[in-house]
Amino acid sequence: FPLLMAPFIAFKFLRKKAHKSRFTETFITDKIKIRRNYQDPIHYDGEPAEDGFDLHVEIKKGELKTICNN
Repeated sequence: FPLLMAPFIAFKFLRKKAHKSRFTETFITDKIKIRRNYQDPIHYDGEPAEDGFDLHVEIKKGELKTICNN
């Protein structure tokens, strides 16, 4: 997306409406392979990372364990 659009995308993100941006694609699946034409930094759930041309993402149900203190 164009750098000048960053504040608008951030505003949508903070309002929980980032999925409505024309710069966002959403997929509902357990497994996906994304082939990119170039290597750029990416974010896995908000964490910056470097990765190759092919991205493989898989959701493993029951794998995430959390502890919450209320």
